[in-house]
Amino acid sequence: VIEGGVAIGCISESAIVNALDEGRIQKMHSHNVSDFMEDAFPTIPPSTPIETVIHLLHSHHAVLIAEKGKVAGVITKHDLIGMITK
Repeated sequence: VIEGGVAIGCISESAIVNALDEGRIQKMHSHNVSDFMEDAFPTIPPSTPIETVIHLLHSHHAVLIAEKGKVAGVITKHDLIGMITK
């Protein structure tokens, strides 16, 4: 979830499934994004070594790249696999 170019949280499949499992969801249209929002993904500058990105992806679904205080990109495990297989 991005607000004003800044990451304020994220919504994952697991957050939605957990809410379903806990009975917190009756009708999706009656909820706000904040009802499912979790902490934002880690944010790093473009100069961060790839080893650091790999380490962060062990415990996060994605890593955000920020330039001048605003999110400029996203790196996922899928992106890393794509880099390796090129």
